[in-house]
Amino acid sequence: MAKSNAKTTSTETAAADESASPQVEATPTVESTAPEPSTEVTVTKTVNDETTDLNTGVKVAPQVITPFTMLVEQRQKQALANELERLTETDLTVTVSKLLNIDVTNSLVINNLIKRLVQYVNRMSPSSVTSVEDGIKMQHLLYDAFINVLDAKSDEALAGLQIIQYVFTTYKTQSMRRELVFRFMNMLRLNNQRNTMFQSLLHLFATIADMDTPNSSVIAQSIDLPRLAGGLLTDNARVNLLNYIDTLH
Repeated sequence: MAKSNAKTTSTETAAADESASPQVEATPTVESTAPEPSTEVTVTKTVNDETTDLNTGVKVAPQVITPFTMLVEQRQKQALANELERLTETDLTVTVSKLLNIDVTNSLVINNLIKRLVQYVNRMSPSSVTSVEDGIKMQHLLYDAFINVLDAKSDEALAGLQIIQYVFTTYKTQSMRRELVFRFMNMLRLNNQRNTMFQSLLHLFATIADMDTPNSSVIAQSIDLPRLAGGLLTDNARVNLLNYIDTLH
């Protein structure tokens, strides 16, 4: 009897343990539905104007070119070109400081000149659409740049005219191209003397920009320098211009 009781107790204990242990359910495996990145390189072949994907053998629909898509592509390319050629005040300041060895940090005249030249180069670029109103404004801006530099102290005037020469030379096929810098002249709010003086200065710097090595004696052969200087508004401006010309050799 005792032996029978022991077996019963053992069986009951095992059942009790089994009922007390927590039930652990198997976690179902969830398969990812995200596509794996393809490492296949698309290779195409065009025969008789038909393009075929060599990996799949499927014919690729040709790109439809319309006047609208051509216009969009052209504008995108032009916007990129405009951004790449855009001049900044920092660019010009660093360049003239290093290339021309000009200290621009303490000169209000030179800093104002740089601001005006940067605006002119960007706004009068042949790749930009320039309205009549904007063109007149930019020409007055360049006129003021000349006047302020020519009437400055001798050292600032020389540095300023060298910067103007650099900009004319660097952008002689763009904003400072000879046929472009004379735009809107008949619309400027300048009297005849000032308009003539402005055009003479533009002609001078466009001529210098075309020279591989600017030389005062060569310049004097094509430009009447005394007459040009005589057309300036002040004695200080005349002296500063002729001093600048003398440095070209």
